[in-house]
Amino acid sequence: MRSVKNWIVIFVHAIVWLAYMFLLLEAFSNRDTFDVALEKVLVLVIPQIVLVYLNVFVLIPVFFNRKKYWEYGGLVLISFIILYFYYAYIPDLLHAHYNVRGEIGPKRPPPFGWREGFPNPIRLRAIFNLSSAISIFLISTIIEIARSTIVKDKETARLKSENLHTELKFLKSQVNPHFLFNALNNIYAMSVMQSKEAPQMILKLSDILRYNLYDGTQEKLPLEKEIKYIENFISLQKLKDDKIQNIKVDFSGADGGLMIAPLILIPFVENSFKHSKIEDISKGWINMELKTSGNKIEFKVNNSIPDKNHKKDREGGIGLENVKRRLELIYPGRHVLVIDERNDLFSVKLNILT
Repeated sequence: MRSVKNWIVIFVHAIVWLAYMFLLLEAFSNRDTFDVALEKVLVLVIPQIVLVYLNVFVLIPVFFNRKKYWEYGGLVLISFIILYFYYAYIPDLLHAHYNVRGEIGPKRPPPFGWREGFPNPIRLRAIFNLSSAISIFLISTIIEIARSTIVKDKETARLKSENLHTELKFLKSQVNPHFLFNALNNIYAMSVMQSKEAPQMILKLSDILRYNLYDGTQEKLPLEKEIKYIENFISLQKLKDDKIQNIKVDFSGADGGLMIAPLILIPFVENSFKHSKIEDISKGWINMELKTSGNKIEFKVNNSIPDKNHKKDREGGIGLENVKRRLELIYPGRHVLVIDERNDLFSVKLNILT
């Protein structure tokens, strides 16, 4: 694909130069024979071609794009000076058979730029031809700088997209092991106590693993799958300890068909269980509500806060910061997250526009 694109660019450049030379040839042929006009066109255009591609492939990439503006300007000025002397003297050397003064030799058309009555036709010819070359140079410079800017912007956008994708994958990799760690701890505790509920817990863990390994890798999935995950998580927590009773869950107002990023709600649920210490404190409680309206998802989680002397779970910390970053990446400008912490209440309100 790249080679085809390169050949297209070369073809377009060739067409442009040939069209430019054809127009000059038509203009010169009005007063010169075809072979003389062709010689003049070649003498005029070949230095311009050299200057343009020297600028495009060397001067701009090596100096201008690296912000070496003084070096770039100096080399461009030197190129113009060399081109001036080229146009001043080389045409006469190449066309020595012309009798520009009309004194010796056969009568031939004078070199381009010469006119009767001009005191210094050589200088006028050089200035005229140089001005033409400078115009072509400026046009090519503007086009190349614009092209380089577009390519750079596309590359920046591509890298940004790749970095965001990589960061999202990293954030998901942080979420998944956290859930699995808690689930394995529950299984271990139940197996030590030889509880009859252990097989049921294994099934819950199986559902969690399936969600993490398959559904959780998708960009979006139906809200009902996220709800099912949360319900499994809550059941898993309840199985761990019979004391866990003060939990109110209302998902009845949610449209399960809405699409949502996976594992975007569960960190708030996990956080409520982790820090309310609902299994240890008789006054502990958790309330959850999930509802939808059109393409809007509203999720609320409130939980108690144990007294400050109560020892907190060592494994916490990255969940909420993780999900905040994911929300910024997946729903920029389309979500509102409000977290309120008071003396005995921790509240989370999350609104998402899908």
